[in-house]
Amino acid sequence: MPRSGDRMWMVRAGWNGTVAHRFVGNGVVYVNEDGGGPIRHGVSNGEMQRLVEMAYPMESQGAIRTWSTMILNFWYEVQIGHAVVTYDPRARRYHIGAVKSNARREAVIWVDGSTGEEFDGVGYVRTAVWIGTASRDDLSDSARNHLGRPPTLFALPPATGEELRQLCA
Repeated sequence: MPRSGDRMWMVRAGWNGTVAHRFVGNGVVYVNEDGGGPIRHGVSNGEMQRLVEMAYPMESQGAIRTWSTMILNFWYEVQIGHAVVTYDPRARRYHIGAVKSNARREAVIWVDGSTGEEFDGVGYVRTAVWIGTASRDDLSDSARNHLGRPPTLFALPPATGEELRQLCA
């Protein structure tokens, strides 16, 4: 289990948790590329926004900013040793693990949220070791509220991370 006090990140496993089984089964976490392409060292948020906007010219500026920030946070802010958590809604369980690699860009599997069909894509990937699970039903209302936020990637408040660690101990 990642050490108490280490940063913990929620990484959503596709639309409605549709690839949680791939995260756990393949020992990874990943986020969609969303047109960012290969990341060169030192790319700024503004540059990343321009790359995403070129790939998705019809998207709102808010969506472009959100995707750009998510990609850069996954690439630069998530670190080896940080804890990660993802949710499997079918099992109503949170999977907790630890990041074991730097980010890389590679082929990944996605699931179409409306049809359930799997398709190949490109994403930013980190290796993760999955250590434990926690039932959603065992979490406090506060933790469930924090974990239910919509972004694909975000840092959890320390108290929520500690609660998850305790349930997995």
